[in-house]
Amino acid sequence: MSIPAYPLEVWTTIICLYGAMRDWRLLAVALSTMAVVGLLAWSTHGLGSADVLVMGALGACLGLSSVLLTILLACGLGLAHSCWRHTRRIPFVPALTLAGIVVVTVATLRRYL
Repeated sequence: MSIPAYPLEVWTTIICLYGAMRDWRLLAVALSTMAVVGLLAWSTHGLGSADVLVMGALGACLGLSSVLLTILLACGLGLAHSCWRHTRRIPFVPALTLAGIVVVTVATLRRYL
């Protein structure tokens, strides 16, 4: 079952604008992330548009290095879920969300410890 992208469009637009209000470079990271991943998704038909929108929103919030780490961690989490459930389909939006939570939590803990 895939997630339709239209409910996420408003949410990701608000997140990207919030990132632009904080720093214009975060908006550039969000747009470039969505462009590169969107081109990859279009050419391979492997990612849905909701995946691209969530990656762009994470790019607007986290910045370039953290969003790359988040995508890498999400790939590992999605692969682990796929192996555990013995399925070929990888639910990537939940993996992105969980990976984003992990990256933000670790960054916060590193700041205060």
